[in-house]
Parts: sequence; structure tokens; C-alpha cells
Amino acid sequence: MAKSVVKVHQFGLAVCGLLCTIAAVWSFVNDSYHGSLQGSVTRISMRVYQIALSLVLLSTTALGMKQPLKWFGLLESYIGSGLYVIFLAFFTLGLGNDFGMYANVTMLVVGILSICYGLVFKDERHNYPPLLA
Repeated sequence: MAKSVVKVHQFGLAVCGLLCTIAAVWSFVNDSYHGSLQGSVTRISMRVYQIALSLVLLSTTALGMKQPLKWFGLLESYIGSGLYVIFLAFFTLGLGNDFGMYANVTMLVVGILSICYGLVFKDERHNYPPLLA
């Protein structure tokens, strides 16, 4: 049972990482970037930051890379990974596109369920084996 919960949790986080990456890239490509230079630079830098954080989540959960776990130790626990996904969900909320809104709802649900599972049951640290292997 515990092994299947870890796999479902890992799959949910990988889906959240993929959805957040797609939403950020979509918003990055489809924005008009008109207006002030400061506003355009700010939007570009925030979207690049979001793409980087999404790729950290995706590379850790889907590909099983261990280096991002050293940088972001909170991804090793259910509560920490849930908080990370909720942070990405609120970050995605500001993108202003429909896909970002649907991705936001999905990421909030996965994050809240992860936190609830970590609080109700034991909050053990775990490594992510490659999901695609």
C-alpha cells in the first residue's frame, strides 16, 4: 500500500511539473510584451524563474534526478512537496491564460492532498526512482 501511495504521489507531482512548465512556456510565447521595458523584463524574468522551478520538479519526479533533491530538500517529504506544488500553483495563477487556470486547480488539489497525507500518516522522506524506467 505504501509503495503505491509513493508512486501515485510521484506521478501527481510529475504531472504538476509538466502542467506548470507547459503553462509557463505558453504564457512566455503568447505574451505581447508591449508597454514599458521594466514591465517586459519583469514578466520575462518571472516566467523564466517559473520554468526553472517547474523543470526542477519535473526532473526530480519524472526522471529521478538526485541533484535537485540536494538543492530543494523539501521535495523529499509529502508536506514539503505539497507546499512546493502549491507555491507553483499560486505562481501559475498570475499567468493570465485559461490553461494556467486549469493547471492551477490541478496543482492545488495535488498539493493539498499531499499535505493532508503527510499530516495524517507518517511524513517519511523518500527518494524518487525514475518514473519512466
